[in-house]
Amino acid sequence: MDQILVSIAYSNSNVKLAGTHTGLAVGEDGPSAQMIVDLAYTRAMPNMIVIQPADWEEAVQATKALSKYCVWEINLLIW
Repeated sequence: MDQILVSIAYSNSNVKLAGTHTGLAVGEDGPSAQMIVDLAYTRAMPNMIVIQPADWEEAVQATKALSKYCVWEINLLIW
């Protein structure tokens, strides 16, 4: 997280990060995979916007909205 803070947030770099298994709803992985601290830490960083979709449909909508602000093509691989 410190690398994100120093290299991206402080310098206000145009970087988009996408993570999985953050927040409260992580599905089958259970409570040991809940990384609530990651959300709190990134929300407190300067120049950062955090989006936490609640389900698959919101994740698709968030990805589409994010793609409007990307200079390069987004490739989404779903296993």
